[in-house]
Amino acid sequence: MAPLVASKANVNGSNLQTLFVPFDNDTFIRYKSNELSDQANISAEVGVIYDRQSRKGLVLGSLTHDSWKSGVKSAGKDNIITQLEVWGGLNEVAVTRDSMPHGSLEGDHIKSPKVFIGYFKDWRTGLENYAKAAKSLTPSYIKSWAKATPVGWNSWGVLGSKLNYGNATGVVDFSTSRYQPLKTRMGRLT
Repeated sequence: MAPLVASKANVNGSNLQTLFVPFDNDTFIRYKSNELSDQANISAEVGVIYDRQSRKGLVLGSLTHDSWKSGVKSAGKDNIITQLEVWGGLNEVAVTRDSMPHGSLEGDHIKSPKVFIGYFKDWRTGLENYAKAAKSLTPSYIKSWAKATPVGWNSWGVLGSKLNYGNATGVVDFSTSRYQPLKTRMGRLT
């Protein structure tokens, strides 16, 4: 279901970029800014089209995440948007690693994701406003935590199934030597 589909839009810019937002960080996928072009940019949950110099931009994203992942698709030519969509049911392998179609919904009332659309003097402020709006509709599931910060494990170095004592301590040694200058500059352990 797509609450927004447009074949022409203008955000009044001369150096338009689209922001690619991955669904997660599997396969080392990264955020990326692309020049607006005929090749569609498909972003997960939120997308941005902005002028690189003025930073004015359009922020679009899903506020509710009840049934499916959401996508934002944008394409254009000569700084005019020729394709703009926000929809529920994103399953692009390159963005989400989903290789099968989503299921279907049944019932008397089926809703699309609630979406956020805003034009901002600075697209970064727009993303902050998007985050606040999403948080107001879907509060955090995690309760406040006042104890020590839990430590998680990240397989830096792509250890995968080669995890052993030597490799694990090697990652720790690398992190210690790599981030020591940061600790010293800040005057505290980070």
